[in-house]
Amino acid sequence: MNPRALVAALQTKDFASRKPILEELRNEFDVGAINSHGEENSIDGNCNGRNNGSHSNNGNKNGNNGNNGNHSHGNSHYDDGLIDSDDPSRCYPVLLRLAHECPFKDVRFACEDILKKLENKGVRIPRRKNIGPTRFISSKECIGMDTEDDEIQSLFVEAFIMNGRVSHVHQVLAYHVRYLSCFLKSESHLMTSNGALPLDWRYYIGIMAASKHCCSYLVDECREMFLLVQGDKTWLDGIGNAPLKLRKLDALNRLLAHQPWQITEDNIKELLVGGPPSETWTVSELAHAVVIMGHYLTLSGLVLSTGINAEIDSKTGHSMRSTSTSSSGSEPVTPTKMRSNCTLDPSPSQVESGTTTAIYERIKRVQQEESDSAEEEEDVKLRQFQEMESKECDLESDNEHTCGAAGDGGGDDVNSVVSNRQHLCSKYNVDNEKFQYEEFMKMKAKNTEVFREQDFNWQEHCFSFLNRSFPNMAFLLDEKFKCSYELTYRTVGDISNIDTSKFRLATWNYIHLLYGIYHDDYLYLEVNKLLEKSYKSYIKKAACFPERISYVDFEFTDFLPSEKVHVNLLVLEARFQAILLYATRAIFSYMNKCS
Repeated sequence: MNPRALVAALQTKDFASRKPILEELRNEFDVGAINSHGEENSIDGNCNGRNNGSHSNNGNKNGNNGNNGNHSHGNSHYDDGLIDSDDPSRCYPVLLRLAHECPFKDVRFACEDILKKLENKGVRIPRRKNIGPTRFISSKECIGMDTEDDEIQSLFVEAFIMNGRVSHVHQVLAYHVRYLSCFLKSESHLMTSNGALPLDWRYYIGIMAASKHCCSYLVDECREMFLLVQGDKTWLDGIGNAPLKLRKLDALNRLLAHQPWQITEDNIKELLVGGPPSETWTVSELAHAVVIMGHYLTLSGLVLSTGINAEIDSKTGHSMRSTSTSSSGSEPVTPTKMRSNCTLDPSPSQVESGTTTAIYERIKRVQQEESDSAEEEEDVKLRQFQEMESKECDLESDNEHTCGAAGDGGGDDVNSVVSNRQHLCSKYNVDNEKFQYEEFMKMKAKNTEVFREQDFNWQEHCFSFLNRSFPNMAFLLDEKFKCSYELTYRTVGDISNIDTSKFRLATWNYIHLLYGIYHDDYLYLEVNKLLEKSYKSYIKKAACFPERISYVDFEFTDFLPSEKVHVNLLVLEARFQAILLYATRAIFSYMNKCS
């Protein structure tokens, strides 16, 4: 079987085009004629989606082979045949995924029927290890492929047409339709549109970035895409096999991941000068690479902090069952079971202080207070910022819960899980030193200065630089930033008609505080008034140590699942902006010195 050709052949919104493909698929598996399950219920092509062949290649000097990265290959299944080997079982995991996670009903029904008939013939077929996109949220509370929301369904179709799958990340982001739309446009432009870097390099940089947080989910995703755009397979054996130019990027990648405030113009100089053209970066290439690293570093945080499950057709997403095993497979690990396996639960006082009712009271209290923030002197605000930094050094940021970490077995020890991830991802790091996030306040003793946002900011400096170096990317990032912190339904849990703007701003500025970024127009006293300790502990870990997140951390409050996802979007985008600010400032500094 050729799984890629199978998926590519089905990446069309037209029911009539998919029907002969499914008929051919049934015939090749020899399980009978196609069984129509209601043409009127399938996607009819009227919803918004991207047309096949929309991805383009830049054919730049780095040696891209001309593959345009488009995951849809038109009618290639008729040229190559869906079967290209004597081992049809290679396609079974893909059929299983399509049976559960394809936005087209006809495809889901056909693939499910094929698998059932194969099983009835005595064929061992795979089963899902987990039900749903995340182990932290019940599948019943997640948005499924059979959603009746036309806008979500349209975006699921768009994701499938672009990527050949509706990934578990996309399914979790579907809680917030507007954000998912921004995310899909931004990621597509970053990874598939015209740009300074060839497609295989983009996905390899994604591998390098995701490996910094040991995010095997994204490493696997980028490895798959790297091969799909015909990247050199030997590079996947380790970064030592990649070109020197890519290996030189590791030092900057490490700083962006853990201590971006340490990035200096010397780090930029090492990449832009010194060596033949094949080993040095242009400013446009470096800008593109920085955005890719920022994207995958922060997306790793969301994947790990929301417990995203491995994709069904990945090696860790399914297992083979014998013909005697029931079709339902083993019951998945649920949040309830995970809690029963944990040795540490939040105390009653923590639970009470973190309830939506308590948070609502905090928001109301701050809103009712007469704010003197506009009248506070600059030195007073800065002192509040510095005092808060000092206190955050004492905040517990590394709770040792013996509970399953994101994306792994429910009862595994977190340290063991992290160790396994590190072993898997270490080959994409130049070295294995234990370089990680360190409290910015502690780093100040090493002459690290506070980053003053009024002196160098996103809108005036970073946006304009990216807009020149990578056209349209800045606009898409700006739209995504604004969407995350402006997004509101005016609710907290079951409480409605509440203005959450101050709570969202406190979350955003708290993440920036952790990365040493000071906003002179913000009164930092509001952070502790609005954000209680367990909430701050969770978002700090999500921003700085996402590989250590467990389900117990995720239960920081009785927020609705969609609200917890929104919190993670704020963390992701605030951290992404911080990464871009530090990197861009260093590039500016180097370029100004050279001019």
